[in-house]
Amino acid sequence: MGTVTASEASAIQKRVLSICQSQFVMGNETILICEDEQAIREIMGQFLCNLGYTILDESSGENACSMLGEQQIKPDLLLTDLSLPGISGIDLANKLRDRWSDLKVLLMSGSPIEDCREAPSKSRDYAFIAKPFKIKELAVKIREVLDN
Repeated sequence: MGTVTASEASAIQKRVLSICQSQFVMGNETILICEDEQAIREIMGQFLCNLGYTILDESSGENACSMLGEQQIKPDLLLTDLSLPGISGIDLANKLRDRWSDLKVLLMSGSPIEDCREAPSKSRDYAFIAKPFKIKELAVKIREVLDN
């Protein structure tokens, strides 16, 4: 295999964007992704960025709170794993919802929400998506949460 030139990479990126725009509902909101698995966080972030969303991402709840405090940015949606190092995804959601009552929250986990410690008693009215999910399912669920 040869190397890809800058112009070829640009053409590929334009094609991916074109496919995303034709097959998915676009957005313009700001999404905070809190996921401790870097590869998953990056894939979701790139995909959602291609759909027009502004993406903020952190690997832990503590880092997310710190970043939001420093940058004075209010996300429209928190997309968080339930199991994070340090504070849990639900505790992060509750903390941010206390700050911004209109914040939309989408929790994700490889376990059913009923099996997760602290859930569902602390999960308020948060939406949930089970891992593994198809990227299209994520895009549809995000749009559904943001629109309701």
